[in-house]
Amino acid sequence: MRTRKMILATVFLLVLSACVTLPPPPGPEDSQSAAIGISLVIRPHLRLFGLADQKTDMTVYFIRLNEEKGAPDSFLQTTLYRSNYTHGNQVYLLNATPGRYAAVVVFFERTKQSPPPVPGTPRVVPDPPWELWTYLSEDVIRQTEVTVPPGAIRYMGDFVIDNAVGMKNADEAQEYYHRFVIYSHDKMIGDFQKGMEKGQRQQVAMVGTTLTVGTILYYFIADQASLDTLNLMARGILFDEVSYPGSAKSVDRSPQAEAAFLKKAGEQFQTTGWMQSIHKRLDELNAP
Repeated sequence: MRTRKMILATVFLLVLSACVTLPPPPGPEDSQSAAIGISLVIRPHLRLFGLADQKTDMTVYFIRLNEEKGAPDSFLQTTLYRSNYTHGNQVYLLNATPGRYAAVVVFFERTKQSPPPVPGTPRVVPDPPWELWTYLSEDVIRQTEVTVPPGAIRYMGDFVIDNAVGMKNADEAQEYYHRFVIYSHDKMIGDFQKGMEKGQRQQVAMVGTTLTVGTILYYFIADQASLDTLNLMARGILFDEVSYPGSAKSVDRSPQAEAAFLKKAGEQFQTTGWMQSIHKRLDELNAP
């Protein structure tokens, strides 16, 4: 009887988990609200060692470009716009101000694989997941550029991005946005707190003390945004953070790719006010 109850409870939990769905995306704030979408796959540099491609749970940071006629294109902006909805590998910036946009940075977290606990030993509080940052090269940023009119939805393309080892060959855009992100206020506060908490969680007192002191010294001495290999290694040890330069393995901005993206978006956005914009764009793509 006890075994039967356990089986029934397990089945019940599986049914509940199968019913869990993503929260609906935010609908348009007004008739001028625009939407931007991009398809992304991030490929790690150690693919031969079993690391899987990243296809879900990504956050993309966008920039808004100058629209004045004759103004030089500057892909080094001082304001970033964070994506506000993700479904699989489709990432969106919803309720954007109409204009020209490009993607510059991709962020996701990867949970660390901990060994199973040994019976009779104290439970160890797991460390937070790795923060993985991919900084897109300028040529990729240019390829993501898109102009979205008021009340419309536009597609940046389907991108497969390869991460390289280290940042020593980063171009100007990658170096600029790495520095921009690292020196952002919320990131600095979060890193400092993470470094202190990580030191306090260590089982060996000396290691914990070293990490805690190391975090304090790092913030008073180091150039946090340096692309030097030793600095990047220190950020990995202290803050569980890894930065990569990203280049395009493949790019598809064809009407067929956009139509496929929009059809998936239509399935995801059925309960929102974006359907009119989606249908309108599909009609434009199908027009002779």
